[in-house]
Amino acid sequence: MKRLLIFVQSFADAAGVENSRRLIAALKPFCAQTWVLAAGPLPTDAAETLAGEADRLIAFPEQAAYFAALGAFFTGSESRKLADFDALLLVNSGCIGPLFPLAEMFERMEQDAADFWSVTDYSQADDRSGNPAFFLEVRHFAFASAAFARFWRRAVNRLDGRAALVRALRRGHRGACYIAMPDRRELPRLGLLPPFERTASAYLIRQCRLPILDRAAFGPVPGGSAFGSAAIFSALREAGGIYPLDLLTSHLRRTTPLSWQLNLPGTTLTIARETPATPPPELKFGVILHLFQPSGFPHLASYLENLPLPFDLYLTSPEAGAEKTVRNWAEKVPGVRKVEFRAVVNRGRDILPWLSAFAPETFFDYDVMLKLHLKGSERMPEPFTASWQHFLYDDLLGSPALTTAILTAFAAEPQLGLVFPPYPPMVTRQCPTAFAGHPDDAALVRQLLDACKLHPVPETGMPVFSPGTMFYYRPQAVAALLKKNWQETDFPAEPLPWRGTLAHAIERIVPYAAQASGYYFRHSVHADQLLAAFRAYESCLLYFDAGALRRLWTRLKTKLGR
Repeated sequence: MKRLLIFVQSFADAAGVENSRRLIAALKPFCAQTWVLAAGPLPTDAAETLAGEADRLIAFPEQAAYFAALGAFFTGSESRKLADFDALLLVNSGCIGPLFPLAEMFERMEQDAADFWSVTDYSQADDRSGNPAFFLEVRHFAFASAAFARFWRRAVNRLDGRAALVRALRRGHRGACYIAMPDRRELPRLGLLPPFERTASAYLIRQCRLPILDRAAFGPVPGGSAFGSAAIFSALREAGGIYPLDLLTSHLRRTTPLSWQLNLPGTTLTIARETPATPPPELKFGVILHLFQPSGFPHLASYLENLPLPFDLYLTSPEAGAEKTVRNWAEKVPGVRKVEFRAVVNRGRDILPWLSAFAPETFFDYDVMLKLHLKGSERMPEPFTASWQHFLYDDLLGSPALTTAILTAFAAEPQLGLVFPPYPPMVTRQCPTAFAGHPDDAALVRQLLDACKLHPVPETGMPVFSPGTMFYYRPQAVAALLKKNWQETDFPAEPLPWRGTLAHAIERIVPYAAQASGYYFRHSVHADQLLAAFRAYESCLLYFDAGALRRLWTRLKTKLGR
């Protein structure tokens, strides 16, 4: 069969071009020619990588969605060159693979006389995700039809292009799929809807050797919580998949929203407190600490003693008169090499002092920095804020085992940019939507990203950040923030409003700035803290679910008059 591969490379996926190169290289043995459509101005290195695999590279000057690029192609003069091919294989950079040898799939599907086929069933419902992954072969009888041409003239900008194309093809043409879900009982109720390579991927990998994966399988799937990132990685290990898992992890870190990455293997660095601490490799290490309440320093000093490497300590405080006392305390902390102090105005909380009290070049010689602060809250009750602060300190500095593991990870992983604790359970249980912030915060985040010329993958879920802005970081990962010329007037005077300020935006932007600069984040948490949080969340879910059922049953009995 003379097959033409038409591969659409999204501008947004340029950071993950190695996945595209691997997939194209694996598909080429089954195709007579390979044409790559670059849906936007790709970076030079990405364009060169794809050009090395393609017979033709057709570039579009403006960034476009997958189906907009395909529509421009099929309605343009290039489409006249397709008549000599027996089949068109339409693939885009939202696909991940091959997970298993592709010969298994192509050998079987070439025996099927269907007019078009896909890996698994495609949904009949609209897909409003905008850029869905697609892997679809359309054979000559179908792509030479008037209906196929009419579709591209009328639907090139549809967000539901994949599903709409399949619906159009099914009118007058027979479709097939490589893998059919064998047992569909109750699947809609469970949220497992086609395309199944997205919603039931772990099952299909284990049972059917699913060869191509939709990247959206790693994102939130309604009702499909049993098939998350961790389950996919486990299935690939168990089934002997051929895609290198470290490359898969790297690809997802570059091309998916941070909220999708929470369940990736290795994202959460967990360690038992009693684990023997082997000294980490030598790193140039510093700590920057804002002392809104200098009197709390002795309490924090007990945590700093758990750091396994010598470090320089940079102190800021709005209380200039506290310098001598704080210096005396700080110089007694084991491991402190030198102490620098800056008096700052009480503005921008701990954010502005971090960004502007010292010249940016001060920190770029450090391999790793740790940002901390000492601050309470006049708005929240002290037991609540003390619990929150303890959680953050404990899961950043609570044991030599944890601090050693964190710094060892930085030494071993050059693209690790940030390490911070997960969301504090005492906040999550009380108000799980608190981390989303206000729309004003989100608007400021977008403005700030644009101002810093940072372009992370757009977030589709709950933002990922460290509430309280305490974290280990590689200065180069947040260089765009550190180098910006911040002014005191950028931040409102105290008392700081609850929302909509630059401080709130910067708090939420740090991990995304790191991703846009080519770095990734990890969470740090002690094993006992993780277990306690799991038990608490499980109890909450069981309690609320049981309570909701009881209330529903009571209302039903009342309505039925029983």
